Amino acid sequence: MAENAQEVINKFAHGERNFAGLDLKGANFSNLNLKGIILVGANLEGSNFTGTDLTGADLRKSVLTRAILSNAVLKSANFESADLSGANLRDAFMENTVFRKAVLMWAHLCANDLRKADLTDAHLDWSCLIGTQLTVDQKAAVPEKAIVAGEEKVASSANFGYKNSGAAAGYATAATTEARGYKEEDVSIVRGYKAGEKEEAKYKHESSIVDTHGEAPKKEERFRTELKKDLRKGK
Repeated sequence: MAENAQEVINKFAHGERNFAGLDLKGANFSNLNLKGIILVGANLEGSNFTGTDLTGADLRKSVLTRAILSNAVLKSANFESADLSGANLRDAFMENTVFRKAVLMWAHLCANDLRKADLTDAHLDWSCLIGTQLTVDQKAAVPEKAIVAGEEKVASSANFGYKNSGAAAGYATAATTEARGYKEEDVSIVRGYKAGEKEEAKYKHESSIVDTHGEAPKKEERFRTELKKDLRKGK
């Protein structure tokens, strides 16, 4: 069932909370108070929740691919089994946030504090975890393909199809790219990226590339070197 975002906002303002299963693809819910909203199984692909308070929200099994949740308050929100592939969660507040069994591949989680989040069985392949605060147990569970600082578990850019490996797929530099697929109305620059330097962050996954250990060692070494340069420059 498709529903206009404004209709949902109006109904929420009048006390309705359950919007499970709705098709809200590309909806703009930025800078709102949506505490306790129920969006179980909803299609929220490409939706914008920038700066929105989602405290206690129930988003289990929802589709949030390429959604923008930067600066959102996600305290006690439940994303169990949700698909957040390619989502931007930069600077989101995540205390007691549940990502159990959630898909966070290609998600932007850099510089966040995830120590009080539940990442049990979450899929973090190719996610950006540069500067992210994690517990000892969480660090131990980080997959080899995640993008992290230093020499730890940095995957070759060839494995996830990024052309600009030095910029860590557009996540490592503050002035780089408009994240491809993120939209707020017609054009929304994801927070932290400057308009005017719109080099698209490409994340086309090359399904034919499956060997992450033996392939293209030179490309991987260049990726590591360029990434460390970016980090030293504070990008």
